[in-house]
This record gives sequence, structure tokens and C-alpha cells, in this order.
Amino acid sequence: MGTPSWIELAGRNAAAEAICLSGTLTVTEKNEASRVDFQHAPGGRWRVEHEGQPVYIASGATAVVRVDGRMRRLGGDIRLPMLGARFSPLDLLGRESLLHKMSTSMAVDGDAEQRAIDGRAAWSIRLRAPKRDPIEMTFDDATGVLIRLATPDGTVALTVDGLSAPETLPDSLFEWDGPVHDERPARRNRRSDEDDETERIEALRAVVAAHSHPRQVMAVIADADSEREARASLVDLLGVTESGADHILAAPIGIFRSDHAAANRRTLEIMEGRRRQ
Repeated sequence: MGTPSWIELAGRNAAAEAICLSGTLTVTEKNEASRVDFQHAPGGRWRVEHEGQPVYIASGATAVVRVDGRMRRLGGDIRLPMLGARFSPLDLLGRESLLHKMSTSMAVDGDAEQRAIDGRAAWSIRLRAPKRDPIEMTFDDATGVLIRLATPDGTVALTVDGLSAPETLPDSLFEWDGPVHDERPARRNRRSDEDDETERIEALRAVVAAHSHPRQVMAVIADADSEREARASLVDLLGVTESGADHILAAPIGIFRSDHAAANRRTLEIMEGRRRQ
């Protein structure tokens, strides 16, 4: 097993949006722990429960969140304020993950190191921001999910236990059939929302195109003398945009597995179908 680069770890974490996942997130602050169970499926679908009670259910662009004991309908862009804790399951993976937010202000400090967390292979890497202590982020090897965040003194801010990647999860998990109280969503730039979704669709289209020609994709990347040449070769081979080619270059080699291919195609179908409505 070769040591993954920082780019590969980031690519795996973003690609985790395309697979089904379940586990338990524990967030520790001031020696107090908050624990929730979560389930995730492609297409931005989430179910988060606390002590067996749903606190967040999302399906694409809409979500219901438990506030003051009532499930309220909010915009899907709302970051889950999970029982007042600093982190939520939404921070563990995808293009809006904690990794994505922190990577803009922190630099890699050393190579990734192999770990065994909860009986699963994982990789830990240190990140450092100017004039701040480094942090250690640990990612599950099989799924790319962030499963541990710790400081140099060993303080663990978040950890994920019981992580699994079932082949499918029933649609009913991500549906709420109880009473819902509408809330006015916070104002947000609609154009920004549309741009974000357009970018995600563009990335998925590129990856799905790569799934159709895996050997040719690997060949042109291996033959390229620079990242610019590899990008140009992918654009010519697949007819994707330069941004789409960058997403392919950042993806881990495991993205070519048949289960990832099927999940990416399904996610793209869901997103394109939602846009046509």
C-alpha cells in the first residue's frame, strides 16, 4: 500500500459524496461529548439521529431540522448545528467538508502516516496554519471520510466509530413523513447556489466520462510530462472542460472501481434530474 499524497487524500474525501455511509460521530468540547448516528447517500442525502431521534434529514436541496423539539423545513445549505456542537457529520466528507474549509488557510506539515482506527486502515496527516499549533486529520483509507481530528497534545476534537459503506441505503431513511413547521430560510445569493451546483455537475460529468475510458485515462496521465500536459490530454480524450480534467487528476485511483462508477452515475442522474424540474 503506497503512501497517498495530500492531493489524493483530499480527492478521496471529496469523492466520498458518491458512496453510501453510516457511522457514529462523537464531538468533544470542554470535556463534554456529543454523539450522533449518521447515514449518508449520494445526491446530498443525510439522516442524523441523536439517541434514536432524527435531528436532521436532508434530500438534495431541502432539509428538515429539529429545532425546539419540532422538525422545521430549512434550506439544504444550512450547516447542521448539531446539539450546539462545533462539528457535524456534514463536516466529514464532500466538497463542503471541514477539510475543504481548512485547506484554504493551512499547509501540509509532513507526509501521511498509516494508522489503524476502530479496526480500519487509515491515514493521518498534519496541517499547520501561520502562528497556530498544527492539527492532525485522519482519513479512512477505504472511503476517504474524515474519522479523527486531534491536536498535538492528543486532544481529540472529533472521532467516527462504526463506520461502514453499505452498497445501498433505502430511500425511506431520507424522507420525513411527520409534521413539519416551515421556516423562512436565511437569505442567500441564489446565483452562488446555482454556480456551486453547476460546478459539482461539471465535476461529476468529467469523472463519469473517465469511467468510460479508464485505461486511456490512466495512459495519458502516465505519459504526460506535466500537470498542464495531462490536463490538455484529458480535455482532448474525453471532451471535458479544464476544470473537469482537474477533478479527474485530483481523484484517487480507486475512483475507477465499479461501485464508485455506479454511484457517480447515479449522483449525476439525481442532480441533472433535479435541475430539469
